[in-house]
Amino acid sequence: MSPADAQRIGNQLDQLAARMEYMSTQPDTPSRQSSHSAPLSASSSSSMTGVSSFVEEPASMLSPLVLPASAHKHSNRGLGRHSSVPVPPLPKPPPPSLPANLPATSPAAPGPTLTPPRTNPLPTPPQELGRHPGITLPVQRTPPPSYRVAVRKGLWNRRGDHLTVDGFVVYAPVDRAYPDELRDYPAEAVGYRDHHGAEVGYLDRPELPESLPRFGQPPRQPYEKFVVYEYMQ
Repeated sequence: MSPADAQRIGNQLDQLAARMEYMSTQPDTPSRQSSHSAPLSASSSSSMTGVSSFVEEPASMLSPLVLPASAHKHSNRGLGRHSSVPVPPLPKPPPPSLPANLPATSPAAPGPTLTPPRTNPLPTPPQELGRHPGITLPVQRTPPPSYRVAVRKGLWNRRGDHLTVDGFVVYAPVDRAYPDELRDYPAEAVGYRDHHGAEVGYLDRPELPESLPRFGQPPRQPYEKFVVYEYMQ
């Protein structure tokens, strides 16, 4: 089909469309229908003749927009993005492999065990006890040139045990128990008497730690330090 024929057919289609638009805007009267029926038929027949001649042209020379349905049906063009033909899925990538230098861990392998703390089998080293802050040691006095009687100062019992003013007991050693000068003092389970004659009842009292030997060492406050005399004139 030549370009002149294509232009002619296009003009006829435009005239037909304009005429139909004009007819749609006019009132629907019998006179209008009769007056326009003949020209419309003539122009319609001429237009359809041109269109039929246009359609009879080879499909290879027509525009892609006006190709017949058979041409689209057997077309070998590629499918659009809205095609319903299923697309095969892409293969899944293989899982990443671990580096060769990483050691493989076994779930059954035992974890590190904690060693329980061990107690020291040796006994605690000896610790020297300091002097009790409340202990008051008696003051040794030099005997006067002449005196009537010498009496032990402080609280004592018959066996020779001494009760300090702080409430501790200093027990007499075996070789110094039951001296003759204490023969009329209260017994061990009765109480104590001082150099003024006042007596104190017996109570279960703690022993003075500093008067005891510890760890093979002699006592820091031996029994002799508590034997102090009061000299009566």
